[in-house]
Amino acid sequence: MHRGIEATTDAEHDAEYRKGGPLGVALAALGKLCWQYSIVVVLAWLIAAVVAGFVAGRLPDRLLSGTGDIVGSASYRVDQVLHSDFGRGDSQSLVLVFRSASLDRNPGELSALFDELTNRLQKQPSVDTSVTESDIQDARLLPKAGSGHFLVVDLSSGDMLEAEQQVPILRAAVAPVMDGAKARHSDLDWSLTGRPALTYDLSRFDAQDTARAELRALPLTLIILIFAFGSIVSAMLPLVLAVASRMVVLGIVFLIAGSIDVSNLVLSVVTMLAIALGIDYSLFIIHRYRRELERIGIDDPARSGKHREELAMRCAMSQSGVAVVYSAATVAIGIGSLLATPLMQTRSVGLGGLFAVLVSLAASLTLVPAFLRMLRPKVLEWPRFLSRPA
Repeated sequence: MHRGIEATTDAEHDAEYRKGGPLGVALAALGKLCWQYSIVVVLAWLIAAVVAGFVAGRLPDRLLSGTGDIVGSASYRVDQVLHSDFGRGDSQSLVLVFRSASLDRNPGELSALFDELTNRLQKQPSVDTSVTESDIQDARLLPKAGSGHFLVVDLSSGDMLEAEQQVPILRAAVAPVMDGAKARHSDLDWSLTGRPALTYDLSRFDAQDTARAELRALPLTLIILIFAFGSIVSAMLPLVLAVASRMVVLGIVFLIAGSIDVSNLVLSVVTMLAIALGIDYSLFIIHRYRRELERIGIDDPARSGKHREELAMRCAMSQSGVAVVYSAATVAIGIGSLLATPLMQTRSVGLGGLFAVLVSLAASLTLVPAFLRMLRPKVLEWPRFLSRPA
């Protein structure tokens, strides 16, 4: 008798799965698979997130600033002429600038400082030539008295990224000399600047700002989710999925950035979309699961707890999962179209955004069922005094 009732109820739920069409049926099957192998799914995502997080820390070193080269543009042709006719381009030079009124009053010491800096720089494999003020014949190119001094460093780097990677190395090479001079002349200010240095600094600042923004946003997001779910555990699940998605996407971008030029804008885009979409997609499924769990408990109170939870998950996947897939497909098509643009910045936004959507979708459709299997309803509703009906 009991089996007959369960068979009837299962048939009713099969009808629920079919409401989502073939896609709903497929997602219900995927949810069941992830439910059965929940530990394997969670471990796989954990390993992927940890490995990706390890390499993502080095991602800023592979990112570029600016728009990159646009083949056929005026700026591209000028850079080609600089390389072919003069053996250099504007992206392959750094400028060491410094200023000190007390040092200007000691010409001999100033000349010795130039010599020491030149010797230091010439020992670096990445330095092609260094040009000091004494090497310049045109008086129009010399700095005005009291405005400071400069030393132009031409790099032998093959591209912009390689030039940027030399910035911290060259700064470390000249720092002992400049620090020694500053010890004797407290008013000395110096900096190693130029296009590669600006790009390098922008990438580092962007990475730091993104990390600070994430640390500020996540606690506020958690508070909002606690109000939405009435449960701390349920509220934390979307955040866990969002952070895991972000780490995996940054790891993927790290691998891609080793082969093609990628803008430092990708850090902000990936963080924004991965966290927003990861929370959004998983929230849909978790909320639907809680409602289905309540509904099945009312319609079929005799059904065992574990069976009832699995049915609720499959219903959630077959209904809210379909909405999540269609939403992700729409966003992916829209943001992925940026890959067809000629600018490196917009292509990078399209690249990071596309992977953020796809990875967030994959995490929601696989990690959510796995977590729901591992976190029983009593745990999911913790603490009970906050919990309320879905």
